[in-house]
Amino acid sequence: MKQLRLLTIVGGLLAFLSRPALIFAQDIPNLRLQISPTVARLSLNPGETHTGSFQVINSGLSEFDYTIYIKPYQVNSENYDPNFELDVPRTQITRWIDLASTSGTLASMEIQEIEFSINVPQDVPAGGQYAVIFVETGEKLPPDSSSIAIRQRLGYLIFSSIAGTTQEGGQLLEASIPRFWTKPPIQSSSLIENSGNTDFVVNYHLQIDTLSGQEKASISREYTLLPETKRLVNLDWADAPIFGIYQATQTEEFLGQTFTQSATVFIAHPVIIAVTTTTLVILIITITVIRLVNRRRRERSNSSAAG
Repeated sequence: MKQLRLLTIVGGLLAFLSRPALIFAQDIPNLRLQISPTVARLSLNPGETHTGSFQVINSGLSEFDYTIYIKPYQVNSENYDPNFELDVPRTQITRWIDLASTSGTLASMEIQEIEFSINVPQDVPAGGQYAVIFVETGEKLPPDSSSIAIRQRLGYLIFSSIAGTTQEGGQLLEASIPRFWTKPPIQSSSLIENSGNTDFVVNYHLQIDTLSGQEKASISREYTLLPETKRLVNLDWADAPIFGIYQATQTEEFLGQTFTQSATVFIAHPVIIAVTTTTLVILIITITVIRLVNRRRRERSNSSAAG
């Protein structure tokens, strides 16, 4: 009897301990592509041959084939929507990149190294050059399968600067922190222009404090500005309450410059505004009625005294 109990306890314990592994396995998708790292920042010289690599990872349950190809990297508008088709002087690097392979197969949980080389011409102009190496994959399906193939695509961004007469220049064109909000998120914005011939990084920060100086939120972001572009960046305080008064401070740091903007921010949800307004109206009406009633009482009292 004791042995039976012991076996029951051990069996239950093993079943309990195996649950996380089962749940974990169920959470892993059939197809999951990852690359590491995702960005390369390179300083290149005319006539140089640079070699590099990144990893392609299959962290899913199924084997898949993949293809590798190169595209230019540019942006559209101040919102920095990526454009992988625009071929301009700043994307000539797409012609200089050679891939060691353009396709492959990855088994589940397998990692492969993708090697490439960049052959910089002698007469290339100085400044920034931008490209992306895409890895695209499709899930392997049986020949007679009627399912739709699932595809994933990830990009390895290349930010490069060619040695020579490099011109760095940037200006803060606009920055604002609206003072009145009816609901979260509280948002600040800034528009910065890169007037040089190479990219630079901008560090953005939004600090929210109470009027007594207590920190409520601190949001930091880092973004790259490509040459001859403008970028609009918004920082959000998503967890802001529906009512309050706070001090907001925004800073932008780039090319050795720091810009700061501050504003007192008032947050009031429409429901709170409606309730407050209704309460005030009722209060004003009540006070007015009371004054009228008291005035008539005094008039009657004065009339009685005079009679």
